[in-house]
Amino acid sequence: MSANNLPAASDSSTALPPKTPADPYPPATAAAMRQFLKDLQLPPSLADEVDKSCHGRFFGRRRQRREVEENIKLQYFFGGQDVAYVSTANGLVIVAAGDLESDSFGKALEALSADERRRVTLYSPGLWNDPDTTL
Repeated sequence: MSANNLPAASDSSTALPPKTPADPYPPATAAAMRQFLKDLQLPPSLADEVDKSCHGRFFGRRRQRREVEENIKLQYFFGGQDVAYVSTANGLVIVAAGDLESDSFGKALEALSADERRRVTLYSPGLWNDPDTTL
């Protein structure tokens, strides 16, 4: 140890942690949002709406139910906004939301890797409970 009780540079305790495989969707930075849609919690009344929409329509299968839930979440959380998302095996990852023509939306898209930009879907969900919006 050095005089200030910090390990010396040659001390093995200062070694960097081992590298781990990169997360394909790292946490959000100031310019890029990374939000799994599945992690956004619907209020209980809307969760019941998902159940009602799926009940009796043979939407018991996980994939079909997830699609209904994603559609409702997009309307509820992002209705009336432009949304950029990437579809993954674990569901939709929201990478930008707001006004498509805004600087912040553009910067969020610029922060994506080239591969992510190729896979982005732009969508403008209708407002939840709007009579003109469908599931």
